[in-house]
Amino acid sequence: MLITRARRTLSGLRLAPRTYVVGLLDRKRAGNAEVADAEALHKYFGPEPSSVAYGIGGRHLLLASYQAQPYAMKVEGLLARTLAKQGYRVTVLASDAAVPLAKLYYRRVHGFPIVTLTEFVSFRGADRTARTVEQLLECARSDIVAFKRMTYRDVPVGLHALATLASIEPDGRLELGADRLRRLRRLLRQSILLVDAADRMLESLAPTLVLGIEKGFVTTCETYYTALRRGIDYVQWVGCHEPESVMFKRYGLHNVRDHPFSVSDETWQKALELPWSERMRDEVMREFARGYEQGTWFQYKRLTAARTSAGAAELGHRLGLDPSRRTAVIYSHILNDANLFYGEDLFPEGYEQWLIETVRAACDNANINWVLKLHPANLFRNATIGYSGEYGEVIALRRAFGRVPEFLKLVMPDDAALPSSFFAITDWGITVRGTVGLELPCFGTPVLTAGSGRYSGKGFTIDSASPEEYLERIRRIDRIPRLDEHQQQRALIHAHLVFKLRPAKYDALAKDVYNPAGDRARGRDIALLHKTFQAASEHEQLRRIVDFLTDPNRDDFLASAPGFE
Repeated sequence: MLITRARRTLSGLRLAPRTYVVGLLDRKRAGNAEVADAEALHKYFGPEPSSVAYGIGGRHLLLASYQAQPYAMKVEGLLARTLAKQGYRVTVLASDAAVPLAKLYYRRVHGFPIVTLTEFVSFRGADRTARTVEQLLECARSDIVAFKRMTYRDVPVGLHALATLASIEPDGRLELGADRLRRLRRLLRQSILLVDAADRMLESLAPTLVLGIEKGFVTTCETYYTALRRGIDYVQWVGCHEPESVMFKRYGLHNVRDHPFSVSDETWQKALELPWSERMRDEVMREFARGYEQGTWFQYKRLTAARTSAGAAELGHRLGLDPSRRTAVIYSHILNDANLFYGEDLFPEGYEQWLIETVRAACDNANINWVLKLHPANLFRNATIGYSGEYGEVIALRRAFGRVPEFLKLVMPDDAALPSSFFAITDWGITVRGTVGLELPCFGTPVLTAGSGRYSGKGFTIDSASPEEYLERIRRIDRIPRLDEHQQQRALIHAHLVFKLRPAKYDALAKDVYNPAGDRARGRDIALLHKTFQAASEHEQLRRIVDFLTDPNRDDFLASAPGFE
């Protein structure tokens, strides 16, 4: 045990010394609450799986548990223990920061062995690694678009190193000055070493299924791509809009960059083949009302907390909109969000370039009102990373134009109106691939996109093939008509899939618990509802989830619905 710990520490220091030391200082250790949690869970689950009763037939789950949060570990523990009951051997792959809690929530409660990717790192061939890094950096200096396509052993290390670098900058810029190049060099070296480590780990452990919550940044993307290259089933689970719910997406080489909320081609075709019913429109509209007005969606991000509904006239007056003109709303993304993970961007330098070029084109059309709505999740994101400075969108606009252009009306993330209130003033929506692109078309409102994503190409958004085509549409946006009934119906079918059928409900198994004023790691938790795991494991909700996890032929988890069985 001591030898393993020492080896892990030395490898971590050699791999990424600054990151490792910061991680040690910021590591979440088990306190009294976590210890009490583990004792209660141990009683709930009962005796740990025995090597005789479990792990038959060569089925092996690698649980990629990267988040040092009791909520995530409880959800993952419930899923892993259920799979163990189905005959899976389970190994936990923890991030270095999550190891202390992993020992408590996985080893103590379930008896699952724990490994880290760092343990499999080898520093042999350092010269070769250094040469590869320099070749990648040379490409980054000259052609950022080509750099994003650069791979090492089929892993797009350039893309994910850039995404990791951008995620710690408030404006998400991909501009590479001397300091950012130094940080990029460190990230590329780390990622290359971890790609080789992931290959050794997967060769050694031979899992048949990988289940994890994260796969986009350096330290997580390496296992994801290497598993896909080896033909290993990879399922991502993520929190979603719906309380007491998560979403599952199965990945292979055919959908490697799909969003976890996306709908597969097979699911979409099945949905289109079903007869249209106005009941679907009613259900989607009730979902919007419940999610936004009642504040049930994204409770853990608190997007609708303390917000109120506002009418079009009230919003228009408050923003100073000309009532004689129609309004286009630019629904901004968080500029330092995971903007490189999903789909293809029309603007290769990321969300900042998209925002600046969109505003620049909007300057040429004075026939309408222009509104820039900053994403309310900026508040959650900034609190999470400990940033309290100016919003990235404002920084970007001032850098490009010297100030925020006067014609552009800004809606800040903490605006008192519910996000859905802005649907009433939106005659045209503009986004790269935001959720608004699947919401507004349900009301007949056209949405212009600037990149492929979870709903592009499905017949209800205005997708452009090039930046030039997109920008020309922005300049002439007032000539774009409202969607026809056929387009609206396609949007409603898609929204019904995403909001009603894609979430995997666990409300009969556990209740979400929120602690907004407390420890950030325990901001969201769950309370298990059944007295024993045996009782929970027999419930239909858990059975449906496990049926999905163990079926390699299904990309999308879908709730029970006629036509999709």
